[in-house]
Amino acid sequence: MKIAELLDKYLKERHLRPASARSYLGVGKVFADDLKDPDLEILTVDDLVRWREQILGRARPATWNNYHRHTKALWRWAVRTGLLEQDPFIRVTSVPVVKSGKKILDEDALAKACSLMAKNPDRYKPAWFWIIVLRFMYATGARRRQMVALRWRDIDWENASLTFTVEGSKTRREWKIPLTPETMRDLSVLQERARQYSRSLNSSEQGKAMIEQQIFSLPLFNRRYRGPEMLEDHLSKIMVRLSKDSGITISPHRIRHTTATRLASGKNPDLKSIQQYLGHSNLLQTLEYVHPDIDQMRLLHEKLDHLPWEVPTSDLD
Repeated sequence: MKIAELLDKYLKERHLRPASARSYLGVGKVFADDLKDPDLEILTVDDLVRWREQILGRARPATWNNYHRHTKALWRWAVRTGLLEQDPFIRVTSVPVVKSGKKILDEDALAKACSLMAKNPDRYKPAWFWIIVLRFMYATGARRRQMVALRWRDIDWENASLTFTVEGSKTRREWKIPLTPETMRDLSVLQERARQYSRSLNSSEQGKAMIEQQIFSLPLFNRRYRGPEMLEDHLSKIMVRLSKDSGITISPHRIRHTTATRLASGKNPDLKSIQQYLGHSNLLQTLEYVHPDIDQMRLLHEKLDHLPWEVPTSDLD
């Protein structure tokens, strides 16, 4: 059996999200290219150790760990279903990764990025749309997948709130967050312009269609993008262009990390509320964004005052 055949069976049975399926297919391609598409029945631990060293020779440990996580899950399923007899990945481990702090944007970085787009409308079409996208991502901490999954039905206009649905959720659950008046105004502008661009529909159909329409529908406002909806790749590519033009590294992850860090800043942050706002399934994820400052830590000294012993000084006289 070859890796392509195993992946085909796995993906048909598991019915994963498109993004997850693409990840498995990508790892499978690297596996086949690096190992010369071997027969899986005769794959050995030594083969996998050599593959690990090959990956680590050209990429970061986190890259290997990602490949290892995908292939290990694939082999575990293959053995459980009887497609393969043994799992050599049991003896091949991931590698330690040195965790660095979350990379965040400077306070004025997004303002500079929005200004740059406004001054270069021909390079960012339509600039007003991309500015609203950046502002929304910062205000909500939305992931890239969530941005393309959002529909107009997910907005509660009366209560100024938004529901992140299962379709765009990394944790396969649904949660609700409040929206600021500024974000509500941005959404109103976006919806009105979406209606203007959709005038080909008659009025009765238009109201019905709007509810199910993608909120951030790039192809609606820029016909150069083919297809019915904006994709995650569209968002990533505009961020790459914006980073190159501005000299500031901007990405969906970095914007989300910036939002999370700002929410968790200050004294005694409300961690449970922040966890809900960001959609974290585990409070430990939220704690990664908490960075007490030196003044906050200095307050702890009050609890250490009045030590119950003194340093003897008689021998210093």
